[in-house]
Amino acid sequence: MHIEKIDEILHQERTDKNGRKVTFEAAVGNLPDGVFIQMNGEPYLFANKMIWHWTPFGYEGGVSFSESTKVAVLTPGSVVNAFRSGYRPQIGIRDLK
Repeated sequence: MHIEKIDEILHQERTDKNGRKVTFEAAVGNLPDGVFIQMNGEPYLFANKMIWHWTPFGYEGGVSFSESTKVAVLTPGSVVNAFRSGYRPQIGIRDLK
């Protein structure tokens, strides 16, 4: 598959026909490392069984959570599936402790 086709698929997963961000709901405990979520209107990275608040200046302190907590997932579904299948994004999550 050509990268243009992959980009087209990801674009369709990211935005709806009106250009709005597409999200889906999931229990945070069922998500793989590297997924971005939204809680209370703010973006977080899920890594090392914790959520890390994303800011333009970097990630802020990890917070524990109830695994059943439902969140809006910002990462496209096909990327979430790639992470579940073993692909590991290079985001420095090992440095988040």
